[in-house]
Amino acid sequence: NSDTSSVTVIKSVAAPPASNVTATVPDYCASGPAVTISWTYSDPSGSPQSARQIQIDDNTNFNSPTVDTDKILSSSPAYSTGQGVLQWGTRYYARVKVWDSLDVESNWVEMSSCVGSCDSNGSGNNWKTPNFAYPQANFTWTANGISENISPPLNKVVTFTDTTVFGTGGGNNN
Repeated sequence: NSDTSSVTVIKSVAAPPASNVTATVPDYCASGPAVTISWTYSDPSGSPQSARQIQIDDNTNFNSPTVDTDKILSSSPAYSTGQGVLQWGTRYYARVKVWDSLDVESNWVEMSSCVGSCDSNGSGNNWKTPNFAYPQANFTWTANGISENISPPLNKVVTFTDTTVFGTGGGNNN
């Protein structure tokens, strides 16, 4: 007589975690609306990050993200939008998903903190861009009849003109 038994072993691989998702906003006096999203990647098995996906949206359900990078092959734990992607006067939320070298995908991890001029409305999971661009201060001058004379003569009148451009570009303060 013989007795047979079988055992099925299922090995599950834990999803690699991303944590500490942070938005770093620029100094809006020197830059337009942009953001850098960064995170901490750590996989208990030691598998390195192989890909990432970042979404940025103006609502918490991310049903039509302003930014969706799709899956990007990259081990970098940061992503920057650059200029011209985000809008003035808008509250944004961000989330990150990562993959390990075995192509195991994590869950979405939402932003948990903000660094810089965040106006996060009392919560670390969002930031708001200013309502409009800060003034771009600019002056021109004329000395001895020469515009922006780099070597104006001593004891002569120098005339300054304010050509600062304000928020919407709707004028200056001449």
